Amino acid sequence: MYRGGGATGHCRRIHVEVTKACIQSGKKQRLRLPKPMNNVTLRIDKETYNAIKTIADHNEQSVSEYVRQVLESGAERAASVVGREAVAAAVRAEMRRALRVTENRIVKILAKAVSASAANKYLSMQCIAASNRRDVTETLKLARTAAVDYLQQKDGEDGDGEK
Repeated sequence: MYRGGGATGHCRRIHVEVTKACIQSGKKQRLRLPKPMNNVTLRIDKETYNAIKTIADHNEQSVSEYVRQVLESGAERAASVVGREAVAAAVRAEMRRALRVTENRIVKILAKAVSASAANKYLSMQCIAASNRRDVTETLKLARTAAVDYLQQKDGEDGDGEK
């Protein structure tokens, strides 16, 4: 006589009996035991239960089977969302890493441009002072205004604003 513990022992006994029956009949098939299940207790209102029961009856399922199916599909969707979020986070991290190289290169280029601009301004001030112009500040303001006007010109316009 078999002495096992709980439902697991019961399943083993059934498995052994079915296996013996399959061997005796000459069938070579494996018994697929159901997955071990956990019990969950839910409290729902009568309207929700009636709606679930109606759908389960329509699908020719028990209420438990239908609720299990709904919960499994919901869990799969939630896992899918979590998976997509993990992939998106990994892609964002890789993009940040890849762009960091470009950003560092741009920063170096801008630092060189600022340095060249400062040297150019200093050299311009020295040239203006050397040409015996007394108002260096006023000349620099005029040059800056002319430079801004030049940068705001559309492509193809000449210095007079004509095409």
